[in-house]
Amino acid sequence: MTQPSPPDNSTLDRHTFYVGMANGIFVFLANACLDPETVLPAFALQVMPGGSVLRVGIICSAINLGWFWPQIFLSRQMETKPLLLPYYGLAQGLRAVCMTLICIALYLFAVENPGLTFAIVVLLLFASSSGGAYSMIPFMRIFRDGLPPRWLGAFLGWRYALGGLTAFAVGFWIKSILSSETGPTYPVNYILVFGGGGISAAVCGLLFMMIKERPHKIAKHTLPMRYHLARGQRMLRADAGLRRLARARALWSASAGMAFPFVVPFAIKIIDMPIAAVGLLLAVKMLSYSITNPLWGHLSRILGNRWLMIFGILLQIAVPALTILSPWLPRSVLFSWLGISYDYRLLAIVLASVFIGTSQACLQVSINAFVMQILPARKAATFLGFFFLVTSPTMAMPVVGALAVGAADRFALGMSLAIVLGMAMLRDVLRLKEVQAEVSASGDAYRELS
Repeated sequence: MTQPSPPDNSTLDRHTFYVGMANGIFVFLANACLDPETVLPAFALQVMPGGSVLRVGIICSAINLGWFWPQIFLSRQMETKPLLLPYYGLAQGLRAVCMTLICIALYLFAVENPGLTFAIVVLLLFASSSGGAYSMIPFMRIFRDGLPPRWLGAFLGWRYALGGLTAFAVGFWIKSILSSETGPTYPVNYILVFGGGGISAAVCGLLFMMIKERPHKIAKHTLPMRYHLARGQRMLRADAGLRRLARARALWSASAGMAFPFVVPFAIKIIDMPIAAVGLLLAVKMLSYSITNPLWGHLSRILGNRWLMIFGILLQIAVPALTILSPWLPRSVLFSWLGISYDYRLLAIVLASVFIGTSQACLQVSINAFVMQILPARKAATFLGFFFLVTSPTMAMPVVGALAVGAADRFALGMSLAIVLGMAMLRDVLRLKEVQAEVSASGDAYRELS
């Protein structure tokens, strides 16, 4: 079979750019309804009596792990596929089906059998995020081929910004849905939330199918799994920068998994935050996420992605630090807004949610742009597959965090471990060298900058 010529992405394809923006809006709508730092912890505490944080760890680990494990097996299969666009549509269709089944399970079993309900929801969330993971390699490959390298950071920044602003508005809707005064009773409130996520997933899949995929080089044969993994391991051994980036990405997930899912349980258990405030925390998180993304995209082109990663790590470390310190702040009420009274303690949790959004935005733009810049055209799927293989075990860190917290509510222990992991990530990023993509015939070349 004749191999296609390398795609010409030296000029900006505005159709691909704008459809990618619209697709991103609905991706973020779907993700906001399944947010692992706000919505899912609140659901895990409410679905069964007792309020155990172990359920928070299980549900967050399930959805996080689902986003990564398929890459290990799918990457070698996708090396031989001339078209990757249909796989994205199938993945989003699976997400929509899973959300529909969750709504049915809540309607049928939530009141009479909460244990069965929790188990079904965990399995379906794992399947849903696995479907999302199925679309990650097609997404990164299609936009890598369709957009100029210098536009990748700006594209990701604006995509995250528009999606984040939409998710910000959804946060207020979720606040009203989960409120005991204005919203419906359980489980109808979560049926509406998860149902909204399923509809959004279906729409984002339909929008992505409107993109015209450019031809790319494909492998002639699918490598056996052992050879595929061996080739990825050789790539890691041969490239110190790739090793450090993969390790830093894994530490990012580990640190965030130990801290972020437990900010809401901490606030509910330790400072008596009302459940309805979950929607507001989601809103401020997504607002900070969205309004800072254009800045990160701009700085990605000016300063490079290494410095963005460093700043993002510092913001991430501030989240567990603020959470630990919040109970020591004054309890006097400062003001009331949307039916919720705010004291210094709750404002510290709100600020921690702001830092969750800004750190995630900064690190997503910088790390994803860094990866896409050094992505070798002929071995792109292998590169991504092994990159996700290194990261995937850290997706279970919320369970480790839940065990650290335990029944004694040792939140300070889990948050302190998150800070240590963040410092380890900072060490690896400081040892990285900045890279800048070069436009070449093969698309493989990149140069290191001191």
